[in-house]
Amino acid sequence: MDHRDCRKCGQCCKEIQIFFADPLSTSEEEVFRNKGGTVIGKLAKFISPCRYLGSDNLCMSYENRPEWCKEYFCEEAHNGR
Repeated sequence: MDHRDCRKCGQCCKEIQIFFADPLSTSEEEVFRNKGGTVIGKLAKFISPCRYLGSDNLCMSYENRPEWCKEYFCEEAHNGR
């Protein structure tokens, strides 16, 4: 998906669960928690919208977002919904 396909719905930063093949490192966990998420083993999730999600549904920390945010696959945008 190209970033231009983004529908700007903000769903990628609201109540998202991410399953990792390996547990996150301590520094990765810290970054995720600092952005309002929780980490349980290989599962990371946002309990509430990411604190960097702006009122326009865009990331206010886009240039410095974590790798898992960069790799997020949006089915809505990919499927053209």
